[in-house]
Amino acid sequence: CDLNLRAPFDDVSSLDEFVRGSTLLKVNEDEARRLSPASLASAGPGKHAAYLAETYACISVCVTLGGDG
Repeated sequence: CDLNLRAPFDDVSSLDEFVRGSTLLKVNEDEARRLSPASLASAGPGKHAAYLAETYACISVCVTLGGDG
């Protein structure tokens, strides 16, 4: 599942039904931060990936880093 949260299609309130149980969830850094709690705001992509994997019961989570990798 590749989210691509872009206005005006960026309402995260109904994501659960589409994302839960995905084999692979792909998000960019901004999307990962947006879907994670404020307590992880300064965390790295690995922490966000772990949180999203647990929250949405995904097997794998890929956080892309744009020009940084």
